[in-house]
Amino acid sequence: MFCRTNLDEKLFQMTWLIINIAKFIFMTTDQNMIAVPMSIRDMSECNEYFLAIKINLYKHFVGFWTHHQRFTKKCDLGTCSKVFIVDGHQKANRLICQYKNVFDDTISELGLVQMGCLYSPLRRGKFA
Repeated sequence: MFCRTNLDEKLFQMTWLIINIAKFIFMTTDQNMIAVPMSIRDMSECNEYFLAIKINLYKHFVGFWTHHQRFTKKCDLGTCSKVFIVDGHQKANRLICQYKNVFDDTISELGLVQMGCLYSPLRRGKFA
């Protein structure tokens, strides 16, 4: 008997994110193996994973965009990596954190950056 179930949006997003982090690391480094969370269903394990890779991922990201002409032939050498645009991941139907005055000052080039929460808001009264 065939059982049809709905795709879990959160698990799909987490899987997509981890796959693309792996692809990005493989593209921007000479690594041929990386560690990933054992289970994408375990949010605390995933949060620990993202916190652990955050600094190295930032270095790879900056390295990629400041040397973008090495990765593509379509980039005009005169203007390549001169502009940086961020959409802020602003979605009208996205839950937001109540902590609006959380800032990151670890990136000296940007100064204070408003961050909000590091973790997704809890739904339907689910408390840790």
